[in-house]
Amino acid sequence: PLNCFYYKALIDASQIAQLLGEKDEAVQYQQLATQVKAAINSRLWLNDIGAYVDCRVCDVLSETISQHANSLAVLYDIAEVDKQDRIYSYIFAEDKNVVQVGSPYFMFYVLQALFHSGRYQKAMEIIRERWGDMLEKGATTFWEVFGDWTGSRCHGWSGGPTMLLSAEILGVQPIALGFKVFRIRPHPVDLTWARGTVPTPHGNISVTWQGSQEKSGNETSFELKVYVPEGTTGEIFIPGLTNANPRVSLNDLVFWSGGKVKMKP
Repeated sequence: PLNCFYYKALIDASQIAQLLGEKDEAVQYQQLATQVKAAINSRLWLNDIGAYVDCRVCDVLSETISQHANSLAVLYDIAEVDKQDRIYSYIFAEDKNVVQVGSPYFMFYVLQALFHSGRYQKAMEIIRERWGDMLEKGATTFWEVFGDWTGSRCHGWSGGPTMLLSAEILGVQPIALGFKVFRIRPHPVDLTWARGTVPTPHGNISVTWQGSQEKSGNETSFELKVYVPEGTTGEIFIPGLTNANPRVSLNDLVFWSGGKVKMKP
């Protein structure tokens, strides 16, 4: 996992340097990140099983394969898209000797990777199973560990689903710094509704959506209500537009452009 974190740190350092006008440093960090990514893929990827090992020790491949390292490789785009199905088939298989994620803290990265790679339903299944177990046992705050192990019963580092559900299921994500420009792109999975508010420096972004799973003829309805702060710009994406001639209405007026609605209060 540390190799993946190092790669991500270099990518972020390059972006920060670019924002600060340090162009030479930005290039250096990016070049080093490219080298690290190539090394991870050439030295830690096992093509015969379709997963990354955790490390090399004295130039000998470790036998440890973990959900941790492989999830980070997907999350940070170290693993090419054509590797991802093989990775997930392996690390979630019940008959494989894989180190499982045992803490809500690191499960945040696993969930991030699943959402990042478009596996929304799998992410929701994990949230329901792991955090749902806390609720069934009477939890009113996030626990430090899953199951019946000892630990803090009020642990902020276990609150990953709070952000992820807002960003991925409700669908509110920043495009520009401070949500000056933002995107609303719901992913309903098997849900019929969601409602939430995301605070920003400019004010709250409030979203409510409701989808109909029942079809009338060839039509499926999806209602989205959005309240945004003044002076901000947003893009709205409507999920599930599989109809060849979809119709989208905005404030009771039919409005459709390239698969997304643009708005500016």
